[in-house]
Amino acid sequence: MKKAVSRPVIIAVSLTLALAVILRFDMSEWVRGGDGWRWQYDVAPAAYSVPLAGALIVYLAGCWLLVRRGAKAAVIIGWSIAGTVLIGLMGTAIHDGGNPFYSLFVRTTALLGTGPHWAANHIDWAGGEWQNWTAVMDKFGGHMRNVPPGSVAWYELLNRTFGQAPGLSATLYRVLLPYQCQNFDLLNYPPEEWASATFGMLMPLWSALSILPLYALSKRVVGDDARLVVMGYALIPGLTGFGGSWSTLYPLFSVLALWLLVRGLEGQRGGGWLALSGLVTGLGLFTNFALIPLPAFLGLYTLVDVLLARRQHLWQAVQVGLWFGAGLLVPWVIFWLLTGQTFFDLLETSMQFHLGISRNYLFWLVYHPWDWVMWSGLGLMALSLYGVIRWWRGRKDLSVPVLNLSLLFMMLILSISGTARGETGRVWLFFSPFLLVTAVQALRWAEGASPARGWAMMTAAQAIGTLAILSSLNVMGSSFTPPPPAPLVSASRAVDATFSLTTDAPLFSLSGWDAQMEGDALRLNLHWQGIDQPLSPFWFGAVLVSPGGQTYSVPAWQPGGDIRYPTTCWQPGSTIGDSVLIPLPANPESGDWWISLAVYANPQQGAAQLIVSQAGQTPDQQIGLGPVRIG
Repeated sequence: MKKAVSRPVIIAVSLTLALAVILRFDMSEWVRGGDGWRWQYDVAPAAYSVPLAGALIVYLAGCWLLVRRGAKAAVIIGWSIAGTVLIGLMGTAIHDGGNPFYSLFVRTTALLGTGPHWAANHIDWAGGEWQNWTAVMDKFGGHMRNVPPGSVAWYELLNRTFGQAPGLSATLYRVLLPYQCQNFDLLNYPPEEWASATFGMLMPLWSALSILPLYALSKRVVGDDARLVVMGYALIPGLTGFGGSWSTLYPLFSVLALWLLVRGLEGQRGGGWLALSGLVTGLGLFTNFALIPLPAFLGLYTLVDVLLARRQHLWQAVQVGLWFGAGLLVPWVIFWLLTGQTFFDLLETSMQFHLGISRNYLFWLVYHPWDWVMWSGLGLMALSLYGVIRWWRGRKDLSVPVLNLSLLFMMLILSISGTARGETGRVWLFFSPFLLVTAVQALRWAEGASPARGWAMMTAAQAIGTLAILSSLNVMGSSFTPPPPAPLVSASRAVDATFSLTTDAPLFSLSGWDAQMEGDALRLNLHWQGIDQPLSPFWFGAVLVSPGGQTYSVPAWQPGGDIRYPTTCWQPGSTIGDSVLIPLPANPESGDWWISLAVYANPQQGAAQLIVSQAGQTPDQQIGLGPVRIG
């Protein structure tokens, strides 16, 4: 007879499902926040939710099958990484038209999205602007005031690396161009600055790599049930909900730092491990000040482990701190030597912005931890709290849950301190893997030696919760918009002219045109066909020729009218319409006028014109359209 599922598991599953229902049907807006910050309720179209649901089902089925067959750790780790990437891709696209690669690209490249890529391409590196980083933080403002040089310098390093591989950069530029073909800010970037955005687009993979140190850490906490921990990682809602942001990478820093700390605490000569833990933490802080609580958390872990679990002298913890601090200082000492600015200079600039955001203390005393719990898993938190209660009641027989107690103390300190300013579901995401470990540890205490059934129920509920929150809340905005659809116009007069940089490499063709009077101007309609996607925007200009031979230049324009549809958006085989209103001179001469149409590489007419080819005619740099009867 099978043992019944324990009450803690039933409670955790029930809470998870209840929250899923409340979020999906927006039964209470207060679940999403309030008093200055609330996540936007925006139900995703079913067409985009179904692929995410399918990915979750496939992933869960694979997890359950691997557990039943007792698969090797390497197989489970590989499946967990693949599942994290797959679910991340499907979830990222759920509110952005169903294309995860578009979503990841614009989140990477926009200042209002993640920011570091944009900043890297708008800093005068050669002029030494980076040496006054506090000014850089103020220059970009917003969330970038919390960003030290690490992530921005990383993108600049990638820019220079791709600059040494022009062929690869050009290929990636061509692949990525359709995502923002109309964005003239990005069109000013050289190909290597487009290519470097692929790092941000691969963020679901970098996030999934946290599973490697997570498994190693979990082995030391829950033994063989570390497999259950890593398979639950993909089901943390925040990892997908904030997909593409650097916040999903920060768990790699936190988990790796804690694993190295644990190695150092357990080893006879652990100084090297402890220094490495500090170095990883220092690099994390050099990337984003969101990780400010991480050293405090690791210090709490050390104190609980040394004083409570091992019953050792406080001096042991002090020694750990000295080794850890030595590693922590390394990136900041180097930065100080290069710039003269210290960690505290940057922190002061960051806190002036951060603490300047007004929040009701008592309200957010509850909502800051709630937001983190919502994006991590309410059921996981319930199990984690059960673990603390279970240990306290049976502490004579149970080992001290060092990680559980440290995490609980850290959340209490952060909440009471009032230092957070909303969005803790994203900002504290680097703590979420630890909640997962503590939940599995508590599950072992609740279910006994065979927690697989309870774990299966919990993961199913977590998957439903993930689907509900991702399909209901739209949390990752961007200042960029998708390219508009190709404009269309009617044109009654046929023509067949190709435009190219060289006579054997046509880019697009003019297949039709017409023109008619519209008030005191001439409305020119052009019907274009894409042949090969241009890699830079071209400008269009015209010269009016009167019946008497007098010419009137028309300022260069971008095709598409108000929607602005540059040639970088012209895909092979596509049809593009352009309608432009050309002013006529006062009292225009009556008779047959002609329009000399040319395409330029820049707005300065006469420079770098495209070659125009027509059957039976000598290639030229313009095409005559006419006659057009006026008067």
